[in-house]
Amino acid sequence: MIRHLKTHDRSSLPDDCEVPSNPWPGASNGSKAAKVRNQQDDTAFFRYCRDLAATQMEEVEAVWGSAEKALRLNPRIAENRLPSRARTVGMAFLRVAHLSGGYLPERKVLKKQAGELFDLTEEFGYKRIARALSPLAGDLTKFVFLVGFGTLLNTQPLLDLEIPDLEFKSVMGTGRLLIKGMKYRAGKIQRSSFSGSNEPDSPYRLIAFVIRWTKRLRDFCPKNLKNHLWLYVPRNKKGASGVETLHQMGRGKSIQFHSHLLGFCKAGGFRWRGLRSIRESGAELADQLYDGDIRQLGALLQHSGVSVTDRHYRYGAAKQRQTEQLVAGMMQRERWVFSDGRIDPRNAPVSDELAAATPGFRCLDPLDSPMRGERKGSLCGAYGQCPVCPLGLIDVRSPYALARLLQLKALHQTSREDLGEQAWGLRWHESYERLVKFWLPQFTDEAVLVEAERLLIPPLPPLD
Repeated sequence: MIRHLKTHDRSSLPDDCEVPSNPWPGASNGSKAAKVRNQQDDTAFFRYCRDLAATQMEEVEAVWGSAEKALRLNPRIAENRLPSRARTVGMAFLRVAHLSGGYLPERKVLKKQAGELFDLTEEFGYKRIARALSPLAGDLTKFVFLVGFGTLLNTQPLLDLEIPDLEFKSVMGTGRLLIKGMKYRAGKIQRSSFSGSNEPDSPYRLIAFVIRWTKRLRDFCPKNLKNHLWLYVPRNKKGASGVETLHQMGRGKSIQFHSHLLGFCKAGGFRWRGLRSIRESGAELADQLYDGDIRQLGALLQHSGVSVTDRHYRYGAAKQRQTEQLVAGMMQRERWVFSDGRIDPRNAPVSDELAAATPGFRCLDPLDSPMRGERKGSLCGAYGQCPVCPLGLIDVRSPYALARLLQLKALHQTSREDLGEQAWGLRWHESYERLVKFWLPQFTDEAVLVEAERLLIPPLPPLD
């Protein structure tokens, strides 16, 4: 209303009288958290899209390849009627493209109005020729989904992609695709980059194919559509066809795209789903890969803040994993305090388990320790006693584990000198005997022994 009043000069509103585009950033809009996603269903849907796209690209490119071969033999082959013998689908494709202008009306229209076109399409297949010329809106559906899987772009930036937004370049001899799509709601550009690949689910491969597939349509489409990526030929029973686009023009929903979703999903045996579900499934996988790091997830989804990520893309499974991580951290903190800092998980490598009380060891059940004085339900705090514990085990292929065991052996020597032979024997003799006579002899690989000597790791805290 303010914009209208200013435009038509019907009010003396001050220049700073404007409604901000995002007046309450980070505020909740009352939306409900999404349900837990079914990863098996998401994977099956991805494979469904990938297999359909791979099949269609193979069929279309086979026709293009035949046409290129025919052009090498005769560059002007499309200008005259084809010979009745020895003609190929590539020749038919070139002749049909020359006569039709780039797209075909329906078969019954061809039969009435263009005998030669009808004969050629009947001989080599109407759908085969028509799809090689240009896509229908339904043909683009699987490609849009696959690019969505690869880029995790929002629906509007994905459907509004234009040719200037896509840059193919070579970086150190490797092809790369740079994508930038304007997200109008946030008022910023979403950017992605992908390496060159011939895999059927690669954004590089998919977008390059779609650009070539729709190139013929750009020659005669309206000027305002020439740069749009997702161009297609609409169905028209009367034969007077034009060119349309899945482009949303930065507003609302793409009616053309969404009108084909139900049929596409139903044909594959899936319930209806949109592009948001693709972004949600990608967020769920990324949350697992990033080990619950919401900042990395937000960066992947290109959100303005972690509050947006938490509100819209953190689901039941992710929140459960986050709760488990918090509980594990609290229990490690508790054990660190009760052990006077001797059991410190911060010095362990990322690949090492943090269950056992002694670095280098692993534990089958740290919450039910059989060692004397330990409480059931709390992490075991029997530092130095893991060699004699029946729940303790070791990875004999780990140089880190061997290095820690050698450090533990040296600690026993120091402790024996500090405590005296009798006191040390009462406290540590059984654990020491188990360490040197059973666990250390298990390391027989010479490469592990050499690597263990090279490791630079912090010292173990002293035994009590």
